[in-house]
Amino acid sequence: MDILGVGFPELILIFLIALMVFGPRRLPELAAKLGKTVRDLRNMSNGLMTEWRREIAVAARIDELEKARQEINELKQEIKDTKSEVASQASAQVDELKQTGKELEEATREAKKSSGKSSSQPDNSIKPPSSAPPPAASPAEAASE
Repeated sequence: MDILGVGFPELILIFLIALMVFGPRRLPELAAKLGKTVRDLRNMSNGLMTEWRREIAVAARIDELEKARQEINELKQEIKDTKSEVASQASAQVDELKQTGKELEEATREAKKSSGKSSSQPDNSIKPPSSAPPPAASPAEAASE
């Protein structure tokens, strides 16, 4: 048995020296005080160890919270980037639709202009036959047939 580097023979020697110095009457009192002091030191040590473990656990939670905060900030940035990307794509689509609308309006105007010009020109379209009887053929035309 070895306690703090002191073996059994050394403990007996320390006990005998304490017996001679303090005497047989005071030795039990001193042993009780020493036992109480050792118990108090152990309780303080256990309290300190418990507090230290609690602080380590809190520090670990703080680290976890910091990592979670970093992940949240990264996600916020990704959302902002995606939002701006979607907004730019939507803006491009709106611009493209506006351009297409302008082109359609222009084509409609040109079609109206061209239909207005054709009314002053002779109509070359085929018309359905009228319900009037056909004209009688002249004698010269009948002879040629």
